Amino acid sequence: SAETYEAAWRRRRKASLRESEEISFEEVDDLFEPDFLAKKLIEQNPESAFGAVFRLEGVVADVDAVPTFLDAWTAVADEFDYAAPSERDVAYVASAGIRTEVAIDTVFQWTRDWGAA
Repeated sequence: SAETYEAAWRRRRKASLRESEEISFEEVDDLFEPDFLAKKLIEQNPESAFGAVFRLEGVVADVDAVPTFLDAWTAVADEFDYAAPSERDVAYVASAGIRTEVAIDTVFQWTRDWGAA
């Protein structure tokens, strides 16, 4: 069976993006742009155009993200000359789903200025 024009375009476009050193948001967004028929279907059923992004740590697989988060928070502390957070504090922030600003203010106690956080 012959490849459709759209399938050929997407294949060529993906290949050119893989070769690029930098990819803009617009280039990636263009890959997901619906065609004419898909746009008409979305007009008829707008809910079909929405998706969701989930945090999946520990949901799909039992993943211990604390070491990774600890490394990241420690790098931030080093960069801004703050005391490095403890593994216990990082585990608490990760497990409780605490927002970054709140973690910086109340858990790590680095600054109370949310503009700086």
